[in-house]
Amino acid sequence: MDFSLSEEQRELQAVARGFARERVRPRSRELDRLADPATAWPADLFREASKLGLRTFKLPREFGGRGADTLTELIVLEELCTGDVAFGSSLAHPWREGLMLALATTDAQRERFLKPYLANDDAMTSLGITEPHAGSDNASGFDAELSAGPQTSAILDGDHWVLNGRKIFITAGNVATFMLVMARTDPSVPWRRGVSFFIVPTDTQGYRCIRVMDKLGLRPNPNTEVVFENCRIPADNLLGPLNGGLALLARYGMGSKVKEGVKSLGAARAAFEEAVAFAKTRVQGGKKIIEHQSIRHRLVEMAGDIEMCRSLCWRAGWSCDHDPSGGLKLQTMAKTKTCEMAAKVTVQALEIFGGYGVLKENPVEKFVRDAVTMLHTTGGSDALRDGLADLLFPVPS
Repeated sequence: MDFSLSEEQRELQAVARGFARERVRPRSRELDRLADPATAWPADLFREASKLGLRTFKLPREFGGRGADTLTELIVLEELCTGDVAFGSSLAHPWREGLMLALATTDAQRERFLKPYLANDDAMTSLGITEPHAGSDNASGFDAELSAGPQTSAILDGDHWVLNGRKIFITAGNVATFMLVMARTDPSVPWRRGVSFFIVPTDTQGYRCIRVMDKLGLRPNPNTEVVFENCRIPADNLLGPLNGGLALLARYGMGSKVKEGVKSLGAARAAFEEAVAFAKTRVQGGKKIIEHQSIRHRLVEMAGDIEMCRSLCWRAGWSCDHDPSGGLKLQTMAKTKTCEMAAKVTVQALEIFGGYGVLKENPVEKFVRDAVTMLHTTGGSDALRDGLADLLFPVPS
């Protein structure tokens, strides 16, 4: 595998880096400090990113995108998240859900949903899977009981599906144009064999966002709780085959875990860059602290950890497209290792700042909060390792 960047990858990287540094980073701390997270969604920045092509570059070229592969997504996502992990996390959603709209839909569905989505730079997407009782069960794949996994129900009533249930930790449930919702369509079998996806416009009667969750970090990335109360959608809003939801997610969600790792990589890199800049100006013991051996060694270790995790993430991203069976394992490794690395590196950056690091006036404390929050995305590390162990060491049935 050759990780030399193509001209197009370098172009997208430069666009994302410039936008993150010039537009996203200056706003990130302001948005992070807003008391009410429901007011922190940067609609103007999202619109600007869309106009730059950063919302749709994953789409195939015939739909106006760049047909970007997973590695290209990772390259762009690292730059965005070095500007702000919350914003990068939000913008990455349309990459997956937009691709599902383009490739997993019928011609009629593309006319109804994809066409207006492409024409509207404000159109945000959301993915509704996690429920209050089913988070780590989903991540680990536990399905030994019928009560495990998503319980939101979808029942066919004439020419409509009726959805009832609750979703939690759902990105952009308050600002999305539509949500792709995983619901139980056959409650008589374990969830992995009885779930389907539905396209649910968020202005549908019976769809209600009841809160935007107040988090330690990633505050401008709105995680929401959504309820479906006799939410009626046309029968044609079924996305993909009936009871084929898990296969659909496996196909279009491939690479999702390694993207979580790269988001953390952005936080680590941002903290590292701030620590280096501070160390070059802060004087103690008669010289700049970057001239002290202890600080130099700490920075060297931080740089090495970042580079090692980037290499793992890039290899995982490449494997997701070229060796899916290997990609399943590597992306989980990349997620757990990189998120844990970022938590460590951001704290090290905080220590280099000394007492100044914990002050809100300095940027590094935010990177720590963002990195720690990333430990709990797409399932906690223990649940992900449990699923990874099943792949590496399958128990004979």
